[in-house]
Amino acid sequence: MKKLGLALGAGSVRGLAEIGVLKVFEKENIPVNYIAGTSIGSLIGAMYCSGITAKELERVALESHWKDLLDFTLPKEGLLKGNKVEKFIRQNIRNKQFSDLNIPLSIISTDLNKEKRIIFNRGDVAKAVRASISAPVFFVPVKFNKMLLVDGAIVDPIPVDVVKEMGADVICAVDVTFNIEDISIKIKHQNKFPETFKEAFIKEELIMIKDHIKKEYKHLPDFILDFFSVERVRRLFDKYSHIQALSILKIYSHALRIASSQLAKEKLNRDYVDVIIKPSLKETESLDFDKMRYCIKQGEIAAKKSVKKIKALLI
Repeated sequence: MKKLGLALGAGSVRGLAEIGVLKVFEKENIPVNYIAGTSIGSLIGAMYCSGITAKELERVALESHWKDLLDFTLPKEGLLKGNKVEKFIRQNIRNKQFSDLNIPLSIISTDLNKEKRIIFNRGDVAKAVRASISAPVFFVPVKFNKMLLVDGAIVDPIPVDVVKEMGADVICAVDVTFNIEDISIKIKHQNKFPETFKEAFIKEELIMIKDHIKKEYKHLPDFILDFFSVERVRRLFDKYSHIQALSILKIYSHALRIASSQLAKEKLNRDYVDVIIKPSLKETESLDFDKMRYCIKQGEIAAKKSVKKIKALLI
């Protein structure tokens, strides 16, 4: 039987559709011999290659409290430190190295210093995933061996060529990027995550600012510190919402997903890509954490349509 290589693409919460794909592969006894992942694809790939079943992956995704992974820092290089996310990854994969994995894995990141793609397939898996998911502005970049590492989606949203180079005979890509024509679709439901993110951001930033003021200005009267209340600052955020940092993040995210979608489209046109699984996620934004179950289900639906073709190609 030929060897199947699975390229798991970038797409934030939309990437949870990749869990649905893996669920179908397990049910249909389709063996995965190699995995290459970018961003959310690297996280799902790492957990699956470490021995976690697709069903267990689904449980972890649905039961985890994602807002608890937000560890804000004073925004110099990014809003989030990323330490809590890395700890979450490390615990779930049991701190494995690439050499400990059940399935060979490659993880894609971007080195800002040399402006090139970095492929991780040796060493610390959790650190590689942390680098691959580090969307600029959101996360502080990972500094490693003179590299400044950020989200792999910038250079390679769907690493089909990487999984081919790993030795796969049949290349299957899971594309969870936005279609260009779908990016402007108005989302009908209310996404709760931005408000949760904003509240957590304000609270954590105020704590850090207060601690800094107390340390630097020890004799400052308490009534000045009392000005920095969560409710007061939240009202200011709401009043001047058109200039708040979160609006800037929204614009940046929109630009990044347009670029990623264009790059993904070009890569998927290569003649060695045998199967493209494209879940229908038209009304799902990148941070729709309340639609995780829906994304997984859409992954299952899309994967079922490709089962016969994949099995035929593997014979």
